[in-house]
Amino acid sequence: MSVRYDVRIPIKRTIRLSIVVEDDQVSTWKDLEMLVINEAIDRGQILPDDGDMIFYPIITRSPSSVPVKW
Repeated sequence: MSVRYDVRIPIKRTIRLSIVVEDDQVSTWKDLEMLVINEAIDRGQILPDDGDMIFYPIITRSPSSVPVKW
């Protein structure tokens, strides 16, 4: 089962992205935060140099998504 999350990362400007996560990709909320930040870096929305910054992603489950089982 996969779950779609909508994400905002408020740094100099608010970065918005949407990702789909498979059940076996993450087991904790911290894993999800790391996955989100890595995805934003992969998409070029956060520069790798920004990796030293502390990010506080605002993660919400998309309304059309199946509930996550944690």
